[in-house]
Amino acid sequence: MQATSVRIYRTLVPGLTNVTNRLRYYSFYCWTVATFNREVHNNDTAHWRRFIRRAEALLALASYRHDRDRSGGMAGREWAERLDRERLLDGISVLDLSIQDAAATRARSLDSYLGAIGGNFGQFYIASMLEVGLLSPSKGVPLIADGPGRAMAAAYRQAVGPMGDVALKAILTGEVAVADLEAIGEAMGPHCIQLPSEEMNLLRGFIRGDGGRPGVGGARRSSAWLLLHYMRRLREVGGDPKKHKDDHVREAFYNGLMPGKEPFEAPGETVKVWRAYQANELCHAALAAIFNVMLNHAERADGPAPDVLCAEVSGRLAEAAGATTSWADWAEACGERFTQKEAELEDAARRCLVKLPEQEGLPEGAVEALQLLGTLWARWAARQDGVLAVVDRHAGGGARSLSAVLRTLNDHRDQPLAEALASVMRLHLIRQHLEIAGHKLLANSLDTFHFTLEDGRVCESYTRAFFNTAPRLTNLSRFLEDARYHEGNQLTADGHAFLDSHAPD
Repeated sequence: MQATSVRIYRTLVPGLTNVTNRLRYYSFYCWTVATFNREVHNNDTAHWRRFIRRAEALLALASYRHDRDRSGGMAGREWAERLDRERLLDGISVLDLSIQDAAATRARSLDSYLGAIGGNFGQFYIASMLEVGLLSPSKGVPLIADGPGRAMAAAYRQAVGPMGDVALKAILTGEVAVADLEAIGEAMGPHCIQLPSEEMNLLRGFIRGDGGRPGVGGARRSSAWLLLHYMRRLREVGGDPKKHKDDHVREAFYNGLMPGKEPFEAPGETVKVWRAYQANELCHAALAAIFNVMLNHAERADGPAPDVLCAEVSGRLAEAAGATTSWADWAEACGERFTQKEAELEDAARRCLVKLPEQEGLPEGAVEALQLLGTLWARWAARQDGVLAVVDRHAGGGARSLSAVLRTLNDHRDQPLAEALASVMRLHLIRQHLEIAGHKLLANSLDTFHFTLEDGRVCESYTRAFFNTAPRLTNLSRFLEDARYHEGNQLTADGHAFLDSHAPD
């Protein structure tokens, strides 16, 4: 189910990942790749790795030396902080960058800035840059793409001016004067994009989706608009911008409500996709909690048969929930009571998403997990607002999504709650868990089993924590701040202009 959520949010913020943290990295990497292509002009990947690792380490340290408060989100930040904290640059006039040539190397008292052999670029950014057309596909070293990639590289080179040549010399020779670090950071740091400048125009164009594949950039632009719109609404309703949180944004996109329950209204289809994403996440949380309840019971029941396990747990849940009617009747009552309160049920169900104590009876949060599942069925099973249509498009052809779970419940809607829930548990919590875990074991030698079947009995069961996916809203917010559309979650004049010009269709 988590994979379905990831597929959905990847379409909402294309070109971003949960580790693409600063907008200016895109123009910096365009400049770095274009400079390597021009100055070094070979296809030696080992040579490229040395080049990019030195460049990244230099950028991180120089940016930190210039402004430690505004240079977060960079690969090598902890390394730069350590050098500063332990005063390891005191008395050094020239810093040796060549010690960064190999990943996870150690020389003297200076640790490697990053363990990944291809640096931050190879680990996190190259795929995004290929996706949005800033790089051309290649089998060896990366290649800058004609058009947007070269334009971005040229704009960065123009913006950083002579310090770009100073940085290039340091990268090529492996040595940089410590006295030059602050000036390099002032010119090249992620917090120092000039306004106005061609570089800022192009980076803002990236956010707007200019020149990208049809439909790809539009989703990124619409998500940016929604996030800025949320910030403006927060200000309008008297909320504290400093208390802006991702879960509040999710609630606004899902339920159309601000933290104080004031309305959040937004046009277009993108907000509906965000709603489908959150609905799938809520179902994932509900099933994860029930899964843990089931495994906790199996551990104490000394290996019951799967059908017995499902019947016992579903029966105890139904009894605790006071359910004496069919699934449909009970779930409809849940919908009337808890619609738009799903987040409260999820918070309560989280008590089951940790290692459960050895105790008789159902753990705290189990009934709320069931009520959350019932509310989701009541709200979305009839395919209201196109939520399940969105989920179906991203479910990967398998029955591992909100849509699939609600279909199972539809098939058993007139049965007693305990029987309908037992059917969900048999299919989605036992059979599919074994299928997925078996596939991972065969494909990647990963043992992800939380129980095994021995002689037709559930054995070796154990619970674990489950977590929501991270849909890149924090990263998008930082990108928008780098683009000067907001400062500390308060919109700038350019942010208001973006909202006025780019409302989703």
